[in-house]
Amino acid sequence: MRAFWRKFLGDLNTPLKKLVFVFLSLVIGIAGPFGSYITMSLFERTLYWGFIIGLSIVMITAIRSALILSRPQWSYWKIGTVASLILAITYSALIYYFTIHVFSLDQAMMPDLILLAGSIFLISIALHAIRYFTIETATKPENTAPRILQRLPQEKRGRVIRLSARDHFVDVFTENGMHSIRMRFADAVNETEDGTRGFCVHRSHWVAEDAIVDARKKNGRISVFLRDGSVVPVSRKYQHNVIENGFLKED
Repeated sequence: MRAFWRKFLGDLNTPLKKLVFVFLSLVIGIAGPFGSYITMSLFERTLYWGFIIGLSIVMITAIRSALILSRPQWSYWKIGTVASLILAITYSALIYYFTIHVFSLDQAMMPDLILLAGSIFLISIALHAIRYFTIETATKPENTAPRILQRLPQEKRGRVIRLSARDHFVDVFTENGMHSIRMRFADAVNETEDGTRGFCVHRSHWVAEDAIVDARKKNGRISVFLRDGSVVPVSRKYQHNVIENGFLKED
């Protein structure tokens, strides 16, 4: 749950979402759809549609954050499509409820529920496309694959989850399985951090930041829980990495 809130709040507080909120609130507030132009003043319409637009942004961000954490293997577009579909179904129902039962606007001036849901889906997909071409593509490095993957067989290559030292070997855990490499642990960490954000939690364990689902402290000992189901102990020396990166509050 802590990982969800960290992801959700980080994604919610972006310049693009703030710009979309202000722009759509003003434009739709001036247009006054669903009879709000007749029954509300400009100030009231702006507040009302600002609330409706703000709610949609919060909902789509929450849905996306949950999907990203629970389905890390899904592509950007698969997550966007599923999130847009969920939003279209739930949000269209909420608009009907608030418009008719809370603000008592004219039901006859509202579009068919299926048409409304379809419109919301298309708008959400369009915003995902804008995000992809303005943020995702622009900030994506030319080569995000860490060098250590070149040491793995093709079928084991994928997003790195964690590294564990074992005698003279390093066990590399990816989303496609585990492979052991004979090399120094420090060298393995350096090659992994070329393309994957992460940190050491123990002298023998390194974890990818986006693989952490939760962190818990029990009987004075901290452990991190990863998306592949593994639990990795955190030594006292490296506790600050878990705390400073926001996965656990300091006592």
